[in-house]
Amino acid sequence: MNSIAFIDTEIEPKSRKILDIGSVKGDGNSFHSNSITDFVKFLNGTEFICGHNIFNHDLKYIQKAVTDAGII
Repeated sequence: MNSIAFIDTEIEPKSRKILDIGSVKGDGNSFHSNSITDFVKFLNGTEFICGHNIFNHDLKYIQKAVTDAGII
């Protein structure tokens, strides 16, 4: 079975700082933090990501983390 993580980010508009990353995997494991390092660890082994407005918003802030986790 392919693994998927549904993600959403909260960003401070003026500073563009990541305030929070929320994610849940298809197996029920969840993540809720602003730590990029911990987010990469959480995503390891995931094949796909999905999210509302992921291309126009979220990936601007977390693309490196997604890539570092091995998700193409």
